Amino acid sequence: MAQPLRIRDLLLGAALVTGLVAAPPLVGGGGGGFNNGNSLDRGDNPVVGSLPCMVDPDLLDRFWVPFQAPKPGSLELLGVPATLGVIGTPELALELLDAFGAGTGFIDRPAGWACLGLVEDAVVILDRYLVADGTTDLWQYLPDGYLGGNVHVSSSAGEVDQPILSQNVGIPLTAYANYPEVFGRITLTIDPPAGSALDTKVVLIELEGAMLFIQYLP
Repeated sequence: MAQPLRIRDLLLGAALVTGLVAAPPLVGGGGGGFNNGNSLDRGDNPVVGSLPCMVDPDLLDRFWVPFQAPKPGSLELLGVPATLGVIGTPELALELLDAFGAGTGFIDRPAGWACLGLVEDAVVILDRYLVADGTTDLWQYLPDGYLGGNVHVSSSAGEVDQPILSQNVGIPLTAYANYPEVFGRITLTIDPPAGSALDTKVVLIELEGAMLFIQYLP
């Protein structure tokens, strides 16, 4: 797992230097596909901000709770990796200020998509005020081996632990965006049960004035 970085360092080293934060999100291309971790890439894939993405028509199946859908069967979820989902309306592309990372992201359709899925190290930048209005949700899909594990939340409000009882773990992004502090950091550490060989996942949320940063460290 990569080490968390200060968002200011990321910006100074990349986004601000290239002007990406100030620019509107670039979402282009189309085609491609992804299903249960097996690439069906046909080229000409979309780009969200600076993050190359692939279209996965089954992406929303991982987030049955926020989309109020039936839970897929175990065979349908077999081999599906842990995924952080940035979820909104079909206008989500217009609400993202930027996204970048070392790997590839996933969206549910080439245009008018409502979910950006992350399985590798990545950073997503959002308008904090839009998030504070409840336009965007954040959910973590976990394979069933994480059930019985623990989510540890560390922030200026204190330290909280909660057991993992569902494969869909909601992260209260709207509440974090409404924190009174102009600058702040919330760290969520997602641990599998003791003795498991599964990896710890970290979600770092940083408040920087009018911007909200999500850093995923799987």
